Amino acid sequence: MIQFYTYIYKDPSKNMESFYVGKGSGKRAYDHLKKIRGNPHFHYKVQKMLREGVQPKIEIYNMPDEKCAFDLEKILIKFYGRKDLDKGPLLNLTEGGDSGPNRSGKPGYWLGKIGPRLGKKDPALSKRMKENNPMKPGMTNNGSFKPGHQIGIGRPSPMKDKHQEIITCHYCGASGGMGNMKRYHFDNCRMKTNE
Repeated sequence: MIQFYTYIYKDPSKNMESFYVGKGSGKRAYDHLKKIRGNPHFHYKVQKMLREGVQPKIEIYNMPDEKCAFDLEKILIKFYGRKDLDKGPLLNLTEGGDSGPNRSGKPGYWLGKIGPRLGKKDPALSKRMKENNPMKPGMTNNGSFKPGHQIGIGRPSPMKDKHQEIITCHYCGASGGMGNMKRYHFDNCRMKTNE
């Protein structure tokens, strides 16, 4: 059975001030000391503390199940307060629990930002995008040229009418361009014996 828990990171150099609350199982609470992913503010603080020789204190509260761990995480985040909302010292970016990314602390934040504009076009924005488009005429959205479009308008290619020298491997007989054969084939030829 998996043991879930809620953990609190505390800073011994600041009178054991709590600066992050999380929920985990296994070695999750200690992963933050090695892996840098997720919350950049929290990871910057942990890495800075470690560089300065300060080991963060991690308090772990074992819970009977995952729901209890999520609930305690939410309660602790609300109790200590989030720094991004100017309500406390925690570097958490969400309300905790299984709430997902709600970086404002307001319900429906992402829906309010996206919902009203979902599927609607702004004519003024579309016009500016067409005028400032870095793609050349005749290009498709993925950057390739449309069939039949004239390519090479402007400066001529320096490689035009030049052919790469073809060389052959004297071990196996494979042949190819000099650059690729030297770079990839000669050192890795299967027929080559260790001399």
